[in-house]
Amino acid sequence: MTICCSQCGSKKFFYTCQRSEASEPATHHGARCAVCRKPLNSSDVKPPEIAVREAIVRYAR
Repeated sequence: MTICCSQCGSKKFFYTCQRSEASEPATHHGARCAVCRKPLNSSDVKPPEIAVREAIVRYAR
């Protein structure tokens, strides 16, 4: 599987933690794109054959 942000195309990501203090607002818990900070979801996870096809199309442009 390949993780690739569907918004900006970056393959870099980081994990976030839930805030432990009740006074702080709830934030996304999980992975975020390192470039645009969009919360990653199932649309950002691609099987290897789709990732290879997209890379070929991108390279051909």
